[in-house]
Amino acid sequence: GAEPIALTMWNRSSTARTVGGDFFSIMRSAPGTCSVFICDVMGQGARAALLTAIVRTVLDELTEEPRDAQRFMTDLNRRLTNVLKTQSSPIFATAFYACFDLAARQIIYANAGHPWPLVISRRSGRMELIGNGQKHGPALGIFEDAEFPQLSQPMTAGEVWLLYTDGLFETANPAGESFGMERVQHIVGQQLAQPLSDVLDGLMRDLIRFTGQQEIDDDICLLAIEAGHEPATGRSA
Repeated sequence: GAEPIALTMWNRSSTARTVGGDFFSIMRSAPGTCSVFICDVMGQGARAALLTAIVRTVLDELTEEPRDAQRFMTDLNRRLTNVLKTQSSPIFATAFYACFDLAARQIIYANAGHPWPLVISRRSGRMELIGNGQKHGPALGIFEDAEFPQLSQPMTAGEVWLLYTDGLFETANPAGESFGMERVQHIVGQQLAQPLSDVLDGLMRDLIRFTGQQEIDDDICLLAIEAGHEPATGRSA
């Protein structure tokens, strides 16, 4: 039989001075699966912090069937929409959810208006935004009956999934130019032989250098998931 696949994860984040609404969560709710969720709550200050707390609370209650990404997003959205009905002005969150099913060697995912992950093949150096041309649902908390198409693809050893919030590519320099996903792909592509922790450090360093600031004034959340044949050396999140 095929060798078992192990997942290793790394993360980096930079929180703006305002109360941040970017976060990720790693859930191991069924044997042989590991689910990841990344979220970007729109808005700043107390209301964004409140919605972030609500999302985290609801997440803890959604343990039914992690492989059903469509149901996961639908349930989460319905609960959030109900909670937010009492709010006078709109507040919402973009999110991406993926269940890594190690037994079936499959990744099942759904997207709620969030940037698509970058999937990197260590061997070939090929990189692609998995969602190009794929359907996704709207941001969470807007439409109670929104639908979130479920997608899946095979899990391959040597593949890295990079999840992130839009601060990664929307962060701008003093001239008003955005960092952009092309630059992200170029930096990652140049460092494919390095350990993932170094790749993420390099990305954050280049981003700060690009802005010309000492710190970034947007929230950024990065989560890298590497599928390998044996547990990679490195700090698991």
